[in-house]
Amino acid sequence: MSNRYGESVGKWELKIGGFNKELTPVKGDARRFNKLMNESEEFGTDWLFDNFGVFIKDIIKRDYPPNNKQEEGELDEYVEYNLQNLILETQVRFRWTTYAEIEKTKKEELQIRREERKARRKKPMMQRQQGLNTKG
Repeated sequence: MSNRYGESVGKWELKIGGFNKELTPVKGDARRFNKLMNESEEFGTDWLFDNFGVFIKDIIKRDYPPNNKQEEGELDEYVEYNLQNLILETQVRFRWTTYAEIEKTKKEELQIRREERKARRKKPMMQRQQGLNTKG
């Protein structure tokens, strides 16, 4: 692409789950993705997973069309097994987030899970202590 605008939306390399290929978004892909993300807030995660799977398969098929039913099935499996990572990568590529924001969110979620585990471990201990104090 010869101009600065065209270069900003050019090919992006998809390296997830052993698939290392360049994909080329076309006009309308960003709008379709934005619509998916906005509607997912209303319809939920399951809806997003179902519809995003169709979306990303369309992009992959455009550049790497399956040659037969077996390859079509393999693409379906690939998308299903790698769905969360595909969504995150696509969010970065369509500028919904950055890798730094994803890492920050992952660390925050990990911290929350650690605190929840600590609280669950403390609760039985506190209950046992209370039981000892009431017996007498």
